[in-house]
Amino acid sequence: MLKKLSILLLPALVAAPAIAGEDPFAQALQRAGLRPADLAFPLLPAERDSLRLRRVDEVLMAGRRLDHWADSLCRALSSTGDLAGLGALLQGEVVRAGSPSAKWPLAAPAPPAFAERGNWDAWIQRLGALAGHRLLSAAAVEVLEQDLSDLLQEDPDLGERSVFELDSLLRLAEAEARRRQERLERADLPDVAQLLAILAELDGLHRDLPLLREAAAGERVRDHPCFGPVLHADERVAIGAAGPNTWRGELPPIIIDLGGDDRYEGPVAVTRGGVSLLIDLDGDDHYLCRGEIGPAATVGGLSLLLDLAGNDRYEGEFAALGAALGGMALLVDHGGDDHYSGDTFCLGAGSLGIGVLLDGGGNDLYLSSLYGQGFGHLAGLGLLQDTDGHDHYLMQPRFVDQIRYEDHHLTLGQGFGYGQRPDLSGGIGLLHDLGGNDLYSADIYGQGAAYWWSLGALVDRAGNDRYLAWQYAQGAGVHLAAGLLLDQAGLDVYQSRGVSQGCGHDLALGWLLDMAGDDSYVAWDLSQGAGSANGCGLLTDLAGQDLYAMRGQAKPRAYGDPRRRTGSIGFFLDAQGEDLYLGPGANDSLWSGSLRGLGQDWSAPAAATVGTPAAAEPVKGLDSLFRADDRVERLYVWAIRLEPKWSRERDLARAALKERPADLAGLIRQRRLMASRISWERHALKDLVAAMGEAALPLLVEAVEQEIPGTAGEEREARLSERGFALWTLSETRTLGEASLFADWWRQGVGRQEPGQAALLLECLAERGGAPEPLLEGLGWPHAGLRRSAAWGLGRLPSTAVGREALLTALGDSVLAVRISAFESLAQDSLLDGRRVAAALFDEERPSLARRELVRLLARRDGLLARRLVPRLEADPVLAAETDWIRAGLPPEAAPSPRQRRP
Repeated sequence: MLKKLSILLLPALVAAPAIAGEDPFAQALQRAGLRPADLAFPLLPAERDSLRLRRVDEVLMAGRRLDHWADSLCRALSSTGDLAGLGALLQGEVVRAGSPSAKWPLAAPAPPAFAERGNWDAWIQRLGALAGHRLLSAAAVEVLEQDLSDLLQEDPDLGERSVFELDSLLRLAEAEARRRQERLERADLPDVAQLLAILAELDGLHRDLPLLREAAAGERVRDHPCFGPVLHADERVAIGAAGPNTWRGELPPIIIDLGGDDRYEGPVAVTRGGVSLLIDLDGDDHYLCRGEIGPAATVGGLSLLLDLAGNDRYEGEFAALGAALGGMALLVDHGGDDHYSGDTFCLGAGSLGIGVLLDGGGNDLYLSSLYGQGFGHLAGLGLLQDTDGHDHYLMQPRFVDQIRYEDHHLTLGQGFGYGQRPDLSGGIGLLHDLGGNDLYSADIYGQGAAYWWSLGALVDRAGNDRYLAWQYAQGAGVHLAAGLLLDQAGLDVYQSRGVSQGCGHDLALGWLLDMAGDDSYVAWDLSQGAGSANGCGLLTDLAGQDLYAMRGQAKPRAYGDPRRRTGSIGFFLDAQGEDLYLGPGANDSLWSGSLRGLGQDWSAPAAATVGTPAAAEPVKGLDSLFRADDRVERLYVWAIRLEPKWSRERDLARAALKERPADLAGLIRQRRLMASRISWERHALKDLVAAMGEAALPLLVEAVEQEIPGTAGEEREARLSERGFALWTLSETRTLGEASLFADWWRQGVGRQEPGQAALLLECLAERGGAPEPLLEGLGWPHAGLRRSAAWGLGRLPSTAVGREALLTALGDSVLAVRISAFESLAQDSLLDGRRVAAALFDEERPSLARRELVRLLARRDGLLARRLVPRLEADPVLAAETDWIRAGLPPEAAPSPRQRRP
């Protein structure tokens, strides 16, 4: 009797407390004066490109807990017993944000009986009909494959090309990227209902395979020149005999092999717009594909490779081993010690489609270089699930990270979601391992991480596991994304250089959650509960005797970076066990790495520890590399380079441009450089413009005051981008422009249709000491980013009674970033003494959120008064949770001297 698919998809889960039950993390959030909604980012714009996924919105913008999403999805995957149910579940995860909700989730169709008992001709007819399904036209497939392959293939080797050739290629690529984006947003994709119906038919085929064996018993075996011994072979269907076969040459879309140690050479289980199927019933098999996509890959179709037994070897290159460029591709191996080897976009990878690799057990090896092992791209989903065994997941170094390092490599895998900045939202990447002592190795980007409007998760249910990485890994969200590493049990080791182990950078959420076991965490910088650039990073360990080591002290454990006006959240929790801390933290303590850097190892106070960042190296002076009469275009191309190998030339070129502001301004106007969509070029250009001094002001004023077309189009986008760049540069260059200039722009309504630009305008006004009325008006706007900037700006102006009351009201704002800005502004108000704060604190008319913030403000302004009011705070259920943090932040009360004691 053949194994049922449910053996693979219905493994027993390791017993563990439900995440949604008694939750120490929820208690710790409450204790810190935070709510789950504070982990979301309502500052994000409501509109993104049409590829945006609803599930990503739920986590990033609506505050759905990332751990609940990943845990519930993995449990649902483990309880799904058929392909149609699996397909319906995964399709529900990739619903786009603008899609109607009434149709989801789709119910999976019931699997039909595939063929009559003992009727060989009926089997061949049904299989041939299955091979004849067409899901997408050839023209649509061609466009889809070309565009997605261009995005996912590694950059061509440019050898020793000059920076000028590179700059020219960059401009051409930017124009092509716009055209590609438009094509992808309106790309034709397979109908979901039709996909699920075919999956249900495949379930029927899988269930009735014993009937096929019965029907095959009376058929004559013949030798095929390319396939070996077969029972049947035509252009659509081939059925191999039970002995060993070597499948090569022109392979039909459907292959069923009844057993033996087989070798498959070429693109098996591969289709472009149709249906392709390979089922191997037994044997130690070798699947090998070089120079083409596959095995188990599709472009806009449906592919399934199902291996029911044996120790198998799978080898592919680009788009292989459960890889979908539109449509759905599945590789299902029921068991055995298997070897999976791919290069890029492989081992469970989906882009505008769903790519799945399911392994039912055994000690397996997973190898890939880039975009693999549970990789979700552009509104797609990639899943790798392994049921049991001691497995090795290795991202092999091949693609050097040229921007940051010369000796480290991009990997982007092992539960990684990836969007293409700045215009293409990403997908969902998930790696789910249910048992065994496993090894995970990546370099830069991986192990439950995500980049640009996407979700990535690595969920390991049991075993003593090792996680090794270098940067942006182990629960890291980077640039409008959310990443989670969830380990449910075992004695685990986590090691990474930085921006890891629960780190969120740039409006992103990163979370490392370990639920049980004696674990070791080693990192160097911005890790172990770290938020950066309005990000939120969390490390939560719920049980065990753990070791936490931070080698660097510049950005300590539980650190919220104070940049970007409002800062970030860094949250650390160890709920149980006797632990060892190297760096900030101690058993039974509370500490703070910054205003919103909160560490908890339950109950007793501990002093905060903040390191000092290392000083930057001085810029080298000008020498003979560039002449004084060099063309400004040449200097500019050198000045915007990021690669470390050209750092000296970059600094020299920037110094030379600083001496030629008029020439640089002319180049910026001529080539419209302020409209560039490339993030690193905009940052470099901002520094160059700021260095121009007063000569830059006319250029920036022109960009702000230019007329913006009312109709959508490239020209409108370019002008909005130029205006946004100018306001951003002015907000960070306080010496340019008088307050009256920005006040005039506010009265004229400049930027009112773009809340982000209006927020920058308020910041510019505040930094130059302008009138408070625009800021007070901004506090009433519906856009959270504008309210945040207004609250921040009021703290830069002289204190007034009206402004003070407006900020006290803003302490009750529903958005944490606004509350932090209001808090920081009130903290700078020299006329707001501790007694006034206390009076406002006990005003029961104020919202509970405002009163909680006032507790912290009181502790900062008047520690003695705060200590005296602790008993009153404990009597108020809204404020009682804050008392531990007050005690933790205050120095111990000195004992009275003998002379002060009463007789």
